[in-house]
Amino acid sequence: MRRAAAMLAAAVICGAVVLTAGTAQVQAQAQTQTQAQEPEWMQRHRHVTRLIAQSEAQGGAMVPELRDFMLAFQKDILSVTPLEAMDYAGQFLEPKDPADMASYLEMISTIATLAWYDALRFTDESGRVELMHNHALFKRAFLLAGDEMTQRMLTFLQTQPEAAAAAVDAGIGHAAAVRDRVVYDQRWPSAFGLGPLTCTLAPADCPPAPELPPEEWEAAFAHAAVTVTYYYRNND
Repeated sequence: MRRAAAMLAAAVICGAVVLTAGTAQVQAQAQTQTQAQEPEWMQRHRHVTRLIAQSEAQGGAMVPELRDFMLAFQKDILSVTPLEAMDYAGQFLEPKDPADMASYLEMISTIATLAWYDALRFTDESGRVELMHNHALFKRAFLLAGDEMTQRMLTFLQTQPEAAAAAVDAGIGHAAAVRDRVVYDQRWPSAFGLGPLTCTLAPADCPPAPELPPEEWEAAFAHAAVTVTYYYRNND
């Protein structure tokens, strides 16, 4: 848990403004202002990361607030954004039994499909590149779970391709069934890409957040399904 906690803390989107010059006071004020403008999901993510660090400082046992949060998450993994869900699935829901690898991949595929569906609708290409490469969106859960878990999943994908394919298909199917009923902030990807950086550094030039027209959402979901299928079935 300690290694994953450190990785999660480093991965949290802090929203700090990167400055090449200026005093520490100016930097602190800029960061405070940015954090005050953060969406609710990002503030929650930051808070949970603090709770994880608190738990680590106390020997690894979850503090009561974190325990309650994770119990609620396990009951409904889509109560938080897919980015958060990837983190917590990796850190707290890692399967211990090899027989559970298929169901774990199914869950991850559901989260990934909804994540990419949201990213296709509510951010631009720069945001999607940031999510996929800087934040390792599709393999985030495995990385947080650790090297052993990553290797176990790769082994499962390579040695049981039919079971893996069925799990991915089932996960995408579940995403299709719930995509119109999720309660998390589906516009969470708008926090990524060049647009938010422009808004932070030059508010007067702040562009409107990208948003795909609703008539294109069906095609976006189909694109997300193809992307997830390819990634988990062909990504060696």
